[in-house]
Amino acid sequence: MKYKILVLLMLASSCQAKSVQKLANTELSFIFSSMEVLYKNKSFPQIRVIQSWESQTECDGEYQTCPNARLFISVNTGDLYEVPALFELPKSKGWQYVSFVEHDDSFLLMIKTTLDHANVSAESRSKWRSKAYAIKISKYEYDELEVIEK
Repeated sequence: MKYKILVLLMLASSCQAKSVQKLANTELSFIFSSMEVLYKNKSFPQIRVIQSWESQTECDGEYQTCPNARLFISVNTGDLYEVPALFELPKSKGWQYVSFVEHDDSFLLMIKTTLDHANVSAESRSKWRSKAYAIKISKYEYDELEVIEK
Protein backbone atom coordinates (compact mmCIF):
# COMPACT_ATOMS: atom_id res chain seq x y z
CA MET A 1 0.00 0.00 0.00
CA LYS A 2 2.85 2.38 0.86
CA TYR A 3 4.41 1.85 -2.56
CA LYS A 4 1.14 2.54 -4.38
CA ILE A 5 0.81 5.85 -2.54
CA LEU A 6 4.43 6.73 -3.38
CA VAL A 7 3.88 5.94 -7.06
CA LEU A 8 0.67 7.98 -7.13
CA LEU A 9 2.43 10.92 -5.49
CA MET A 10 5.25 10.73 -8.01
CA LEU A 11 2.79 10.61 -10.90
CA ALA A 12 0.76 13.47 -9.50
CA SER A 13 3.82 15.67 -9.12
CA SER A 14 5.66 16.93 -12.12
CA CYS A 15 8.66 14.63 -11.53
CA GLN A 16 10.21 13.26 -14.64
CA ALA A 17 11.92 9.90 -14.59
CA LYS A 18 15.30 9.77 -16.25
CA SER A 19 16.60 6.71 -17.98
CA VAL A 20 20.02 5.35 -17.12
CA GLN A 21 22.26 4.06 -19.88
CA LYS A 22 23.18 0.38 -19.80
CA LEU A 23 26.93 -0.20 -19.94
CA ALA A 24 28.20 -2.55 -22.64
CA ASN A 25 31.26 -3.77 -20.70
CA THR A 26 30.43 -7.47 -20.17
CA GLU A 27 33.68 -8.20 -18.30
CA LEU A 28 32.90 -5.52 -15.74
CA SER A 29 29.30 -6.72 -15.59
CA PHE A 30 30.43 -10.25 -14.65
CA ILE A 31 32.84 -8.90 -12.06
CA PHE A 32 30.21 -6.78 -10.30
CA SER A 33 27.34 -9.25 -10.57
CA SER A 34 29.28 -12.21 -9.16
CA MET A 35 31.80 -10.58 -6.84
CA GLU A 36 32.26 -11.71 -3.28
CA VAL A 37 34.55 -9.98 -0.78
CA LEU A 38 36.56 -12.83 0.76
CA TYR A 39 38.52 -10.57 3.10
CA LYS A 40 38.57 -6.91 4.14
CA ASN A 41 40.91 -5.56 6.82
CA LYS A 42 40.01 -2.82 9.26
CA SER A 43 43.31 -0.90 9.20
CA PHE A 44 45.31 1.11 6.68
CA PRO A 45 46.13 0.54 3.99
CA GLN A 46 42.72 -0.90 3.21
CA ILE A 47 43.07 -4.33 1.65
CA ARG A 48 40.23 -6.18 -0.02
CA VAL A 49 40.34 -9.66 -1.51
CA ILE A 50 37.56 -10.10 -4.06
CA GLN A 51 36.54 -13.22 -5.96
CA SER A 52 34.52 -12.93 -9.14
CA TRP A 53 33.51 -15.40 -11.84
CA GLU A 54 34.39 -15.24 -15.53
CA SER A 55 30.97 -16.53 -16.53
CA GLN A 56 27.75 -17.78 -15.02
CA THR A 57 27.75 -21.42 -16.06
CA GLU A 58 27.55 -24.77 -14.35
CA CYS A 59 30.07 -27.58 -14.11
CA ASP A 60 29.37 -30.59 -16.32
CA GLY A 61 30.60 -33.30 -13.94
CA GLU A 62 34.30 -32.66 -14.62
CA TYR A 63 36.22 -29.90 -12.82
CA GLN A 64 37.70 -28.72 -16.13
CA THR A 65 34.22 -27.66 -17.26
CA CYS A 66 33.67 -25.38 -14.25
CA PRO A 67 33.94 -21.64 -14.83
CA ASN A 68 37.10 -19.93 -13.67
CA ALA A 69 37.13 -17.56 -10.72
CA ARG A 70 39.19 -14.40 -10.73
CA LEU A 71 40.88 -13.13 -7.59
CA PHE A 72 41.51 -9.42 -7.18
CA ILE A 73 43.49 -7.77 -4.40
CA SER A 74 42.88 -4.06 -3.91
CA VAL A 75 45.22 -1.93 -1.79
CA ASN A 76 44.01 1.57 -0.94
CA THR A 77 45.75 4.03 1.36
CA GLY A 78 42.65 6.19 1.68
CA ASP A 79 44.71 9.26 0.72
CA LEU A 80 42.95 11.86 -1.40
CA TYR A 81 43.80 11.76 -5.11
CA GLU A 82 45.67 8.46 -4.80
CA VAL A 83 44.52 5.70 -7.14
CA PRO A 84 44.17 2.34 -5.36
CA ALA A 85 46.45 -0.46 -6.54
CA LEU A 86 44.71 -3.48 -8.06
CA PHE A 87 46.26 -6.90 -8.60
CA GLU A 88 44.90 -10.10 -10.11
CA LEU A 89 46.17 -13.60 -9.38
CA PRO A 90 46.03 -16.43 -11.92
CA LYS A 91 42.52 -17.74 -12.53
CA SER A 92 41.39 -20.82 -10.66
CA LYS A 93 38.22 -22.85 -10.18
CA GLY A 94 37.60 -21.04 -6.89
CA TRP A 95 39.34 -19.16 -4.07
CA GLN A 96 39.28 -19.32 -0.29
CA TYR A 97 40.64 -16.91 2.31
CA VAL A 98 42.86 -18.67 4.89
CA SER A 99 44.49 -16.04 7.13
CA PHE A 100 45.83 -12.51 7.46
CA VAL A 101 48.74 -11.55 9.74
CA GLU A 102 50.09 -8.06 10.39
CA HIS A 103 53.85 -7.55 10.80
CA ASP A 104 55.81 -4.34 11.52
CA ASP A 105 56.31 -3.37 7.86
CA SER A 106 53.96 -5.70 5.97
CA PHE A 107 50.92 -7.93 5.92
CA LEU A 108 50.93 -11.62 5.05
CA LEU A 109 47.78 -12.87 3.36
CA MET A 110 47.24 -16.61 2.93
CA ILE A 111 44.77 -17.85 0.32
CA LYS A 112 44.20 -21.10 -1.50
CA THR A 113 42.36 -22.39 -4.51
CA THR A 114 39.25 -24.44 -3.87
CA LEU A 115 36.77 -26.68 -5.60
CA ASP A 116 34.39 -26.94 -2.62
CA HIS A 117 31.55 -25.10 -4.36
CA ALA A 118 31.67 -27.15 -7.59
CA ASN A 119 29.24 -29.89 -8.53
CA VAL A 120 31.70 -32.41 -9.94
CA SER A 121 32.10 -36.15 -9.68
CA ALA A 122 34.20 -37.70 -6.91
CA GLU A 123 36.57 -39.08 -9.56
CA SER A 124 37.12 -35.66 -11.12
CA ARG A 125 37.50 -34.04 -7.68
CA SER A 126 40.28 -36.53 -6.81
CA LYS A 127 42.28 -35.39 -9.87
CA TRP A 128 42.16 -31.70 -8.93
CA ARG A 129 44.86 -30.20 -6.68
CA SER A 130 44.55 -27.10 -4.55
CA LYS A 131 47.33 -24.51 -4.53
CA ALA A 132 48.16 -22.27 -1.58
CA TYR A 133 49.60 -18.77 -1.89
CA ALA A 134 51.33 -16.51 0.59
CA ILE A 135 51.03 -12.87 -0.44
CA LYS A 136 53.23 -10.25 1.18
CA ILE A 137 51.83 -6.72 1.08
CA SER A 138 54.07 -3.85 2.13
CA LYS A 139 52.60 -1.20 4.40
CA TYR A 140 54.53 1.48 2.49
CA GLU A 141 55.02 0.37 -1.14
CA TYR A 142 51.94 -0.63 -3.14
CA ASP A 143 53.37 -1.03 -6.63
CA GLU A 144 53.78 -4.78 -6.37
CA LEU A 145 52.92 -7.78 -4.27
CA GLU A 146 55.25 -10.60 -3.39
CA VAL A 147 53.43 -13.83 -4.21
CA ILE A 148 54.79 -17.21 -3.15
CA GLU A 149 53.06 -20.36 -4.37
CA LYS A 150 53.29 -23.05 -1.70
